[in-house]
Amino acid sequence: MEYSKLWDYAAELRRRDPATTILIQALRPTTNANLIFMRMYVCFNAMKLGFVAGCRCVIGVDGAFLKGAYKGVLLVAVGRDANDQMYPLAWAIVKVEKTETWRWFLEELQSNMQIGSGNRFTFISDQQKGLLNAIKELFPDAEHRRCARHVYANFRKDNRGKELQRAFWKCAKATTEVDFIKALGELTNIKQRATAAVLKVHPQFWSKAFFKEDRGLLLEGHADEKFVGDFGPKIWEKIVASREGSKRCRVLWPGGVGYEVEEEDKGKFIVDMNMKTCTYRCWNMTCIPCKHAEAGNNEAFEATENLNDNNPVSQADDPASQMVNEERRPIQERRTREKRKREKKSGNQRPIVQEKSSQTAKTKKRQKKGSTSSTTRPRKGGRSGARG
Repeated sequence: MEYSKLWDYAAELRRRDPATTILIQALRPTTNANLIFMRMYVCFNAMKLGFVAGCRCVIGVDGAFLKGAYKGVLLVAVGRDANDQMYPLAWAIVKVEKTETWRWFLEELQSNMQIGSGNRFTFISDQQKGLLNAIKELFPDAEHRRCARHVYANFRKDNRGKELQRAFWKCAKATTEVDFIKALGELTNIKQRATAAVLKVHPQFWSKAFFKEDRGLLLEGHADEKFVGDFGPKIWEKIVASREGSKRCRVLWPGGVGYEVEEEDKGKFIVDMNMKTCTYRCWNMTCIPCKHAEAGNNEAFEATENLNDNNPVSQADDPASQMVNEERRPIQERRTREKRKREKKSGNQRPIVQEKSSQTAKTKKRQKKGSTSSTTRPRKGGRSGARG
């Protein structure tokens, strides 16, 4: 009975928004037999528009078994929006999870989201063979990553413990091959056999050290361009963390729009403010300035401020200086607003407290003086005190 209502549901969705994609496939074994539900695909038009307007070129796909009265498998695809949060794209219900059903689901997704051959796109999934084959067939130019949580779940079966867990995630989050080898050495020191277990899946699929740098960007341009003057809250948190981390960095030498930055216990990195890259590779992959970029940005901003004070005419004609000012202005304006709020808050509260305390003391003193005088002051007629 419930399945018979799906066609009414689909008709209502199309009536509300004709651009919404909803497909229902059913099988009729014989002429007079009832329809048998096979599979269903849904992608709302709002999801299509939002994905193209402000999401990164990252798509995660996965399947889950339905455990209710009606069995089957739920296939889902999610993206990453410009604030680095999950963004639902499409979903489908199929009988089983295999290459044919995944190919059907991804073909519809490919058409709805205008993905093409997958150039600049990254797909993240588990190790389901049918899914791997479908992605390789439909998106030959896409980068395919494995979900690190799935990799860790398999690794954890024979390698438990907090130390091994921290060592694994240190390998996964390393952004350079040097850091990855160092983290892998720490893992080996904890448990030698754990190294072979973690390398069962090649690190190019789950470690940032081997990810391509031109993937995961926004569909309509650079993340910096998307958030000029109005950062998303999660992006701003990362920028604040990078700013705090830049305090542990030291700029060794400036070279136009390039800087060599040294970080404690990490080494030296080259930052290019014009290309928006850093050899630490965080900025390259996420378009969010890392701590080394922030250190170089601070140096550039101070240099252009001094140049502006000494020679404002030549500074206005320098494109590199203009670029630094444009990049830095939203952050500096926000810092200034926050500083003024703190100063205003601290400046208004303290005098009020002091004034209240002083008024309270004066009031108590007057009351005490008044009560004393009322008991000792003689009444008219020469009498004092209470009636006799």
